[in-house]
Amino acid sequence: MKYSYDWLKELSGTKLSLEKLADMLTMRSLEVEKLEESGKELENIVVGEILEIKKHPNADKLQLVKVLTSPQPSPSKGEGVLDVVCGAKNIEVGNKVPVALVGAKLPNGLEIQEAEIRGEKSFGMLCALDELGLGDDHSGIIILDNKAKLGDPAEKYLKEANGDAKTLEIKVLPDRAHDAMSHVGLAREIAVLENKKFDYDFKGLKLPNKKSKILTVKIDDKKLCSRYIGVVMENIEVKDSPQWMKDLLKTCGINSINNIVDATNYVMLELGQPLHAFDADLISEKNNKIDIVVRRARNKEKMILLDETEIELDNSDLLITDGGNPLALAGIMGGKNSGINENTKNIVLEAASFDSANIRRSRIRLGLRTESSERFEKSLDPNLAEKAMVRLIEVLEHIANGQVEGIVDIYPNKIKSWKIKLDLNYVNNLLGEKVPRKNVLKILSLLEIKTSGRGDSITAEIPTFRVDLRTPEDLIEEIGRVWGYDKIENQPILVRQAADDFSPKTDKILSFERSLKSFLVNTGFNEVYNYSFYSGRDIENCRLNKAAHLELANPMNPDQQFVRTSLIPNILKNIRTNL
Repeated sequence: MKYSYDWLKELSGTKLSLEKLADMLTMRSLEVEKLEESGKELENIVVGEILEIKKHPNADKLQLVKVLTSPQPSPSKGEGVLDVVCGAKNIEVGNKVPVALVGAKLPNGLEIQEAEIRGEKSFGMLCALDELGLGDDHSGIIILDNKAKLGDPAEKYLKEANGDAKTLEIKVLPDRAHDAMSHVGLAREIAVLENKKFDYDFKGLKLPNKKSKILTVKIDDKKLCSRYIGVVMENIEVKDSPQWMKDLLKTCGINSINNIVDATNYVMLELGQPLHAFDADLISEKNNKIDIVVRRARNKEKMILLDETEIELDNSDLLITDGGNPLALAGIMGGKNSGINENTKNIVLEAASFDSANIRRSRIRLGLRTESSERFEKSLDPNLAEKAMVRLIEVLEHIANGQVEGIVDIYPNKIKSWKIKLDLNYVNNLLGEKVPRKNVLKILSLLEIKTSGRGDSITAEIPTFRVDLRTPEDLIEEIGRVWGYDKIENQPILVRQAADDFSPKTDKILSFERSLKSFLVNTGFNEVYNYSFYSGRDIENCRLNKAAHLELANPMNPDQQFVRTSLIPNILKNIRTNL
């Protein structure tokens, strides 16, 4: 997952540089795979001011632009004023724009050179967002703030205009996806590692007691859906999101759609809870009543998803419906017939908790992978749904001017915190390090784990957002990594040995295998290690008998769908890769 460095700094209060933060996380928490700084490649791109725009004499769609790139130009020496051929129509005389000078290398690999375009010389390029790697928009030239100084590196103003520039790409393993796949979760982690209390107003995120008069919710299978919160918001305005939100989503790898959809994604990135919005008028019945029914799909039931893909379901899939028709494939993707559009005025917001195994099976079988399924399939705290919904309402009231009509919260079996007994002697024996009692208690407190008890025996009360902490060993792992594995000194392993243990024993089969490998390598062979699976296409390409293969019911990867009966397909792929 991609995280915004500036957002993490704001939430956690860390003062560490991007590189030092990455080192700390990798050594004590989560593996940072990649660091990015937008704008690092924007060399030889400066602020220019448009002095003159004329029609190109030999091309209807092109213009000749004179652009000033220096506060102290020397036109007689050919410095400071450039002639540029440009096709964009959104520019005016007096605009400040980013100008790529001759020699500039753009993020997409293009190197700017002096050129002749339809008989007119061009000594640079005026840049759009996509050309600088700052977005997908190619509709026009970037217009900078009028206060931008001529000749300054455009990077300075582009970063200000496009928000967060630095990102960390982090590999979050399934055991921490429930809390660490969010900026708040990772910020909490950073605060803990820096020995600070995390300051975020979770207690203030409480749903108001305002029962909806038009929305009803029914859960048919409470095992597959343990909680469902529905909120009706009226008189919302669907429009472009504020620029800060667009930029933040882009930083994290999500494209902006509109302010409603963007708000659900923003809160998901903040808190880790996937959310969804339906057009209330598209699913309401007579008298403005809205029914939401969470049920299993019927065998061979079909629906069209938001991306216009038609899927065929079976009764293992979970649906959000209007009582009859599917509105969404639960936890994975919404349906096309209830999506937000420019005419939407009233919406139903969803925050729910779904069975992780069920979401994973459906996602794999249907070949779908979304930001929502990535989180749901690894288990989420049902109590997080309420906090995310409150946060979403706050955001939409601010950027869409919506008003809450009412709320429905179906939560039949409330999840509460649980307790684990912990022996401090066991902690020290397992870690091989004596961690003082006061340090153990401080670490657990920073992790928001309440403790009680005296002496070496304590009881830890686990907050529901840490669904991975179930055993004493889980707690000891937390204590060890926060304490710092680098603090634990190496100790020699002490074992009793009988006299016979010193007599060498030879494994004849292993010895023969090693000799054979050595012989084959020395005569020019290569050894390969491959998976025991391959795809249906591999079977066809190698003209093998498909019927002779065992097929996996739920392959994690379509390229590993069949158990191999031959070494040839994967060896051929080795050869292709090496070539």
